[in-house]
Amino acid sequence: MTLGDLVGFLLGAAGRRALDGREIQALAGLERLRERHTKLPLIVLFVYAAAAPIPNEILVIPMALLGYPVLGVGSALLAGNIIFNGFFALLGIGFFGAIT
Repeated sequence: MTLGDLVGFLLGAAGRRALDGREIQALAGLERLRERHTKLPLIVLFVYAAAAPIPNEILVIPMALLGYPVLGVGSALLAGNIIFNGFFALLGIGFFGAIT
């Protein structure tokens, strides 16, 4: 799951390089927010990856467009995906253990 999410991150990073000056100026406000709150989006990504059963690329691609480091995003994704998958694995074991 994390590798798939990182492919989305790389697509977002490639999209940043493809933008011209006008679009980058539109991202300037979001980049100021990134500079003020450097860790908050990574924490939000971790919680989202750990709890939301929908694609993580919803947050990963915009974070790549804003220039977040791949190591920080990858770490948050890996930790969140471990918790998400661990929870559902335990849920499945409990459910199927109750049936047998």
